Amino acid sequence: MQKPIGERAIKITINKEEILRDLEEIREERMRGQNVWVMGQITPDNHLEWEFMGVFTSEEKAVQACTLDTHFVGPAVMNQRRPDDTHAWPGAYYPLVVKE
Repeated sequence: MQKPIGERAIKITINKEEILRDLEEIREERMRGQNVWVMGQITPDNHLEWEFMGVFTSEEKAVQACTLDTHFVGPAVMNQRRPDDTHAWPGAYYPLVVKE
């Protein structure tokens, strides 16, 4: 004779905080080393300053968001800090500026 389902069930204790912490660690691990594309705009008054305009999962999407020749795009690696010293941004460019 089989026991009713309730008598065969295994009791599982769920710790919500632990599960959320584990999910966050998995998400961080998946994002580590992945590229995103930052889109920005140089300020008209001071070309040494720029405004953050968005972040995109692909270069194509970042370029599509550009509508002015002052908009630029550049790659960034998730969870990777850049050096403090001033330097050129490797891979950054102005998609709407026509090169002659």
